[in-house]
Order: sequence, then structure tokens, then C-alpha cells
Amino acid sequence: MPRPLITVGIPTYNRLSGLRRAVESALGQDCGDLEVLIADNASTDGTEDYCRVLAEQEPAVRYMRSPLNRGPTANFNTVLRNAEGDHFLFLSDDDWLHPSYASRCLAFLRAHPDHAMAGGRPRYVREDGATAAGRPIDLPQAVAAQRVRAYLRDVDDGAAIYGVLPRSIVDRLSDIRNVVGNDWLFVAEIAALGRIIALPDTHLHRSLGGTSASFRRLAETLDLSTTQRLLPFLVIGRAFAADVLWRSPVHRQAFAPSERVALALICGSSMVRRQLWFCALALGRWPLTRRPYRAAKRLYLLVDRWSGRRLPRQFPGHSTVVGRAPKDAHNIEPHSRKIGG
Repeated sequence: MPRPLITVGIPTYNRLSGLRRAVESALGQDCGDLEVLIADNASTDGTEDYCRVLAEQEPAVRYMRSPLNRGPTANFNTVLRNAEGDHFLFLSDDDWLHPSYASRCLAFLRAHPDHAMAGGRPRYVREDGATAAGRPIDLPQAVAAQRVRAYLRDVDDGAAIYGVLPRSIVDRLSDIRNVVGNDWLFVAEIAALGRIIALPDTHLHRSLGGTSASFRRLAETLDLSTTQRLLPFLVIGRAFAADVLWRSPVHRQAFAPSERVALALICGSSMVRRQLWFCALALGRWPLTRRPYRAAKRLYLLVDRWSGRRLPRQFPGHSTVVGRAPKDAHNIEPHSRKIGG
């Protein structure tokens, strides 16, 4: 049997209402031949019944269920390693895609084989309707070390992991590790393999308030230590240093020993800076709702504008709220198709 053009991998656990929207947005992609792979982490909320009916109705849907809850990291690896498509795309069970997301990313990758991943621009939607534009990750640098440095310097959230990857890239990547910032480490490997772009004309819609809403919630969900909750950026810096120095085959093959040492030191210093911001502002991953953060960022942007955009560092954290969404924003549906009852 020929491979599907793309696999959309959706790991899920006890989030049936969000899963329906995510699956509909995946099946509503206009790219044609695709596989929607759902990995169920032993849900108890009716997800199994919904997915089994869906798989019977939709030939494009493949359903895998774990008898035990192995945690979200293992579930992400399940869809990554069991995908059968020529390309792969992660999709969280509480997010949804613009209808042309996959097709636009695929078209760009076909035209630009030097790119390892293509995604869209992230848009965040909160339950009360407030919206924010996430910071897009564009890494056009020709030199791999420059891409990795730029990514770990500027990465703001986990949206970069939700881009389209060619099969040739997927097969070279390490499994996602169960550590805080595991998505950053994963994308750092992708950046070592090729350029990354966030296309301006398509979007990934992300729900605020899920697992990644704060480091505390993330650590609880991943069953991580108190150290990883309180000192997340130092943990990320240490984990990246281990990856680039000896643990990751991708980094060992991409960089000479001297380059790996330099990357570990430079990116480690960037994470120390982030940790200082984290401790000083004490805002975790909730900058959209914390007034001190928003006031500090407004002052920073004002100084940046007065200086002619010459400040050397981007302000850490999500973009501030850019406005109220329409009244039905928190009920936005990707399309009107009804699936599985």
C-alpha cells in the first residue's frame, strides 16, 4: 500500500470535546490523501467509543489505544513512531488547524527542500474569548549552529513543534524525552537538520489553559520533580547541553566537537537569562493574565521603539493580548462537518 501524503498525529487523554474539534480540523484539510492517527492514553471519558465509531466511518482515521496511561510524552512518541505518511504533523487534542494548513506547508516544503519543517503562525484563544498572536519561529540561516542558537534564544512557547516534517527528517530525530522543555529540545534537533519557517498565510489555533499553561501544571502532568517546576530554564539548559555534547546523534553528526561545546555554553547562558526573568517576574507561563508582566513588556516595547528597534534581546514570554475576539471566538469550529455522531 502506498504511504499517505501526510499523517496528522493526535495524542489524547480525557479531552473528548476538544478532540472532536481537532479531528474535524485534521479531516478537513484540503491536501487530499492523509492519515489521522489518534493515540488514546487510556481515556475514561467516552473517547474510546467516539474514536472506534469514527475509525469505522472514516478510512483516513487510525485509532490506537494504550491499556495504561503512560503519560503524554510516551503518547507523543507513539504517534510519531507509528505514523505512516510521507510527512508528519503533530496536533494537540485541544488545538485545531486552518483548513489549508497542511497543503500550504507541503507546497512550501516541495519547493524548498533545504527546509526541515514548515508550519503556520500560532494564534492563542482563551476561554473568555481573549486572543493573542504567538511569536512565529523563522530560522532561515544557512548555518546549522546559527539556527539552533537563534531558536533557543528566541523560542517563546511550544507552538514550533506543530509544523509539517518530511519523513526523511522524522526518521533521524530522537524520541521526545520526558523532561520540561522537551518540545524545545525536539525542535532544536530539527533546526540542526534544516531551515524552519512559519508561513504567514495559515494558522494553528491553540487553546490557552491546557497542560502548558504553566510550568507547575506541566511538571504535574509529566510527573516531574519540584526542581523542574521551579528551575525550568536551568533544567532545559542542562538537558540541551547533554543533548548537544553526547546524547543526541543528530547533534553529534551535525556539529564538530568545538561547535557542540560552543552551543552548550551559548545556549546555556541564554537559559540562565530566562531563568532570571522567570524568578524576577514570578509569572510562570501565564503572562497573558498577569498585569506586572504586561506593564513591563509595554515599557520594554516603548523603549525599543524610541531606540529605533535596537534593543538586542526580545522580551521573554507570550505576546500580550491583542484584543477581544468575536463573541463566538471560544466556540470557533474549523468547519461544519459532523463526525461520529
